[in-house]
Amino acid sequence: MLVIMGIIVLAFGLPLTWWWLLVIPAMVLMAMFNLGIALLAARLTVHLRDLTQVIPLISRLFFYASGIFYSLEEVLKDQPDWMLTVAQLNPVHDYITIVRDTVLLGESGPGWMWIIAAGAGVVTLAVGIVFFWRAEERYGHD
Repeated sequence: MLVIMGIIVLAFGLPLTWWWLLVIPAMVLMAMFNLGIALLAARLTVHLRDLTQVIPLISRLFFYASGIFYSLEEVLKDQPDWMLTVAQLNPVHDYITIVRDTVLLGESGPGWMWIIAAGAGVVTLAVGIVFFWRAEERYGHD
């Protein structure tokens, strides 16, 4: 998907710059976050089978609340400032914004977003690994 995005961006006349290399650490952080969430969900769905029906809804909510299809800043401009702040704490929003700013604007994105993105990636992965590993003896027994 990143290759296709790159082709589209280049077709619209935006230049290929060194800033695009920042997409790599952003994608690594997002992969860490996703793996952590997957490990958490894997353990929870072993014990709570009905949770498999709720997970797609939760992931869709995170996806639509991330501002992938719209600008959070534009949608929430007439709302209290705290609402935008809370919305920007969504790690999915931060990963998307970092990549968008890097490729389209040629800048690294706000430093605080990198901190949230890195923190969410590292913490979620660490918690996911420990949470999943602590119940490994129960997997596969039915």
